[in-house]
Amino acid sequence: MYSVKRLITPIALVAMFTTTLLAQGQTGIRTHSANSAQQQPNHLAVLAKALNLSDAQVTSIRDTIKSQRPELKTMGQDVKAKRQYLKAAASAANPNPTAVGNAFLALRASQASLKAGRQKLQASIRSVLTPDQQKSMDALKVVARARYARFHRFGRGATQMGS
Repeated sequence: MYSVKRLITPIALVAMFTTTLLAQGQTGIRTHSANSAQQQPNHLAVLAKALNLSDAQVTSIRDTIKSQRPELKTMGQDVKAKRQYLKAAASAANPNPTAVGNAFLALRASQASLKAGRQKLQASIRSVLTPDQQKSMDALKVVARARYARFHRFGRGATQMGS
């Protein structure tokens, strides 16, 4: 379980930054409710302001995301499908240990592939940034990791107390 948490943390961080960048061309994050979409800030604009991105950098980042989006989407769908297959194999009335093990290994391979794809996107975005902007981005990641850890530590404590 510990290794899954270690895998989820960097994926969540990369997803957070990727989502922020993907939202650039939108007035807000897409949600099911039009009202909540209007209340959400444009995360790319916030990030652009925090990192002091130039228009050329924003355009370059947008183009990079657009070019890598189909590949990442396919990888994400693959992970989702393999997660569902693992869940189905494990929740069978009499689960086959070999099938469950193989499904788990296939899921881990897909997750590793998705992680590598996200790291590739992040590296492409980083290459557009100046050294000072990279330091600022690293600082934002540290804050995000601390918030993520604090949130999950709180949730884990509440779960343990209720057990």
